[in-house]
Amino acid sequence: MTVKPVIEEGRYFLKCNGYPDRVADLSEGNVQPNTPVVGWEWSKADNQIWVLTSVNNFNLYYLQSASGDAYLGTSVVPTRWPRVTVQEHPQTWAIDPAGPGTHQVTLLFTDLRVSLPSEQAGTQLVLQDDPAPLPHQCWRFERVS
Repeated sequence: MTVKPVIEEGRYFLKCNGYPDRVADLSEGNVQPNTPVVGWEWSKADNQIWVLTSVNNFNLYYLQSASGDAYLGTSVVPTRWPRVTVQEHPQTWAIDPAGPGTHQVTLLFTDLRVSLPSEQAGTQLVLQDDPAPLPHQCWRFERVS
């Protein structure tokens, strides 16, 4: 039996299902480690494009910013809800279906989901562990044409 990847490799905008006018945005396109990933209005800029590379041809991926050598990761600063930043080395994420047309992005070996806790522009993405994925923890992957 052939296993199909959850999402095909490629370039995508990550649109928040809970706040449809917000996408995952590398703040100011800065590829330096620990730069925040924030919710921002969709402008189709390179800092809003994420390149998905499959790790296992099923549901594990690296997400690299189209702005350069910066990978979706977690902050080194400890907080109640870990903050989503970029790092210079790839971190593995599990991407699984969460509902029709939506997916949850989970830190590998945890129940921590990438979440946009507020619709306010510039809100930093965090990792949260609610029992079931909430709308602001679900993402629509829109392929860049």
